[in-house]
Amino acid sequence: MADTDHRNDQTGSSESTGQKLAHWAIVLLRGLCLLVGLASAFLSVVADKEFWPVSVFFLFICLLCFWFAFRGHIAPDRLLICFGAASGIVFGLLGFFGGLFWAGYRHPDSNIAPVMAYLSTAPMGFSIGVILGVFLGHSFHRRKDRQAPNKRMESNG
Repeated sequence: MADTDHRNDQTGSSESTGQKLAHWAIVLLRGLCLLVGLASAFLSVVADKEFWPVSVFFLFICLLCFWFAFRGHIAPDRLLICFGAASGIVFGLLGFFGGLFWAGYRHPDSNIAPVMAYLSTAPMGFSIGVILGVFLGHSFHRRKDRQAPNKRMESNG
């Protein structure tokens, strides 16, 4: 009797509400992936060849969003997505500040040299960071699976 009451509950239980929220969150993420993918394609077609790092940046963000939208509920994939996103952010920031300081040091009189950090080194740093982070996460997960569980030493006495 409790099973049929739970299925025919008109007020909505917390379980069905959670499932509806998860469904709409996934639909929203897939829509965001489509938007980012279309923006990346638009930038690739319309922009000059000078802005290809930005297109690659959007492509990697789109791939991370698609990966999370379709396989985010699986723990090992979620670990790889987190490693990829975190290292992408770190490498993107390193590329941004490295390009900014390098441009200021190398071309101190140029007004356009710092733009290189925005349009070139930061997006490429993010893309390289995502690739390295996924490989790092994969090796971390493989190593974690191979380790024997820790056992307590039993004392005699």
